[in-house]
Amino acid sequence: MSRTLLLVGAAAVAFISFARAQETAPADADTLVSDAVEQIVIQGVRRRGVVTGAYQPEITYDEEDVASLGASSFADILEALAPQTGSGRGRSDGPPAVLLNGRRIAGFRELRNYPPESIQRVEILSEDAALRFGFRADQRVINFILKDSFSAYTVEAEVNAPTEGGRSTPEIELGRLAINDGRRFNLDFRYTTSSELLESERDLRTEAPSPPYSLIGNITAPTIGDEIDPALSALAGFTTTVAAVPETAAGGAPVIADFVAGANDPRFTDLGAFRTLAPESDEVEFGAGYNLIGPGDIAITLSGEATLGEQTALLGLPTASLTLDPSNPFSDFSAPVALHRYVAGGGALRQETDSLDAESAITIASAPGVWTWTIINEASFATRDRETETGFEASALQTLLDAGDATTNPFGSLSELGTIDTQTSETRTLSTGHTALATIPLLALPGGDLASSWKLEYRTTDQQTDVRDASGLTSASLYRGRATAQASFEAPIYDAEGWGSLAANLNGAIDDYSDFGTLSTWGAGLVWSPNDIVRLSTSYNREEGAPSIGQLGDPVIVTPNVRVFDFTTGDTALVDRTTGGADDLRADDRQVVNIGLRLTPLGDDDVALIADYTETRTDDPISGFPTPTAEIEGAFPSRFTRDINGDLIALDARPINFAQSERRQLRWGINLSKRLRASRGGRPSGAPPARRGPSA
Repeated sequence: MSRTLLLVGAAAVAFISFARAQETAPADADTLVSDAVEQIVIQGVRRRGVVTGAYQPEITYDEEDVASLGASSFADILEALAPQTGSGRGRSDGPPAVLLNGRRIAGFRELRNYPPESIQRVEILSEDAALRFGFRADQRVINFILKDSFSAYTVEAEVNAPTEGGRSTPEIELGRLAINDGRRFNLDFRYTTSSELLESERDLRTEAPSPPYSLIGNITAPTIGDEIDPALSALAGFTTTVAAVPETAAGGAPVIADFVAGANDPRFTDLGAFRTLAPESDEVEFGAGYNLIGPGDIAITLSGEATLGEQTALLGLPTASLTLDPSNPFSDFSAPVALHRYVAGGGALRQETDSLDAESAITIASAPGVWTWTIINEASFATRDRETETGFEASALQTLLDAGDATTNPFGSLSELGTIDTQTSETRTLSTGHTALATIPLLALPGGDLASSWKLEYRTTDQQTDVRDASGLTSASLYRGRATAQASFEAPIYDAEGWGSLAANLNGAIDDYSDFGTLSTWGAGLVWSPNDIVRLSTSYNREEGAPSIGQLGDPVIVTPNVRVFDFTTGDTALVDRTTGGADDLRADDRQVVNIGLRLTPLGDDDVALIADYTETRTDDPISGFPTPTAEIEGAFPSRFTRDINGDLIALDARPINFAQSERRQLRWGINLSKRLRASRGGRPSGAPPARRGPSA
């Protein structure tokens, strides 16, 4: 089509020039022959930042379209365009692959805080186009094209608060962006703070616990459900299995008759004021980037970002279950009894988390041209320091009670008579990535050039975790190196009048994991456009996927007394729950078939109908352990341990392989766009007619 337009334009210019020559030249034929023939040269210039190849943008937004989104940053634009950039081919519905001016960058973090006014246009491409830039064919591509020159200082402040109150989140952002003939400099700062949200501020009420804890306390037999004391039952007139501690007990030893008023009527303390739905948090973020043009028009980009955060969550009150023998001066019972209390003197149990995330990258890219290459080196470092108060250590208090100490009142204040157990965890993660990407044309075909993309990549992850609690120190050191070689070929088979255009792609990749082995990926696709109205595409991809290093090597931890609802018995059980890595996990095998259809019935892009069908089959899918239903127990009986009475006492909740999963997805929609009035000043110079959104 473009060749036809150029020929028509050239013919038109030649005709006009010839006509004007006829009007002004002498009528003498010899004179006409002797005149020099004027040469006409028509030269086309490729638009900056445009993505070339068989897989052209499906949707394009110009400056005014972007402004209509009401976004304040590139991150907001990405969120607003999520319906157009989502993909059903990936393992999860993650974000799209991001390009800047038609080239691959280290990551979206480089530009997520840029103001949208710096955009000339935005292009959205299909998953198959991702192969040209070294990505896998399981995510769509979004290309941000910047203006040649732009300068801005930005200040943004906002406060988010729910209509029901109880929590607020003020945020302030400062930014500086300067673009000058392709060179860029940016500096960003963001501070966010959030107040805590308590369960009591949402009028939530916790179910009565078992054992029956309360601030003042409740008495039961050592085996819950048994009769406390025949004498108490006789005074109450019925068998008593639980009794509320009288309020007067804090001032002195109660007698058995004092418990009659609370016989079989235990106290209940709502923990809503001691438990958070959302923690209190503070976060500070710094970011900077610098892009320059070196010798040979080589572009060099330096970027970095650091985020500091801390948060505090409330986990409820610590509990104490104490045994009182008949010999204890504060017990008037004829047999041992159990006292169940919350320990409130020190306040709620707290979990405090401090975090640091730092990332940096250096990207070196060749000048735009037929042959292009990009080298990306990136590194990230993350720390998580967490201190969790796990409960009240009552062993010293129980020793005093067993000794019959007359000064130790179990019904009084307990916080000074014991300590709070604490679990600390420290996690350090260092990740590096080195990527070399090249796009090379191989040979000329009737429909265009056979293009190839090559990628070599090596990534490492080194993680050290130390967990210290009352039982001692548990450490885990995990390392994974992954080497990747990927190649893709894009072949325009033909581009002929009456037949339209047909293009094919073929791709393959090999991943070698230091801790797992070698896995492969391959796929192929076709795209056919018989005319400007219809575009039909189909693809097939097969990929082997490895479990994460955490799923393989996280430390195995057994946590006692975890509440789990047992669907088999219908009761809530206290079990020993095992978590951590499972070294017997297998790689999964995914096969994805996709058929896509795009129609523009009016011949332009103001109206576009899009349909996308994806069928995914995965053998040996890897998953975290699901909700322990009766069906899950039937499929994984070795993960459940029951006693002779059939009660659940232990659960192994480490990751598993399922046998197979299948998913079929049909995504369809209509993009409808119509400008209500002409824009002032017209379309920006050099900008193409846009395939506009947003989607209906």
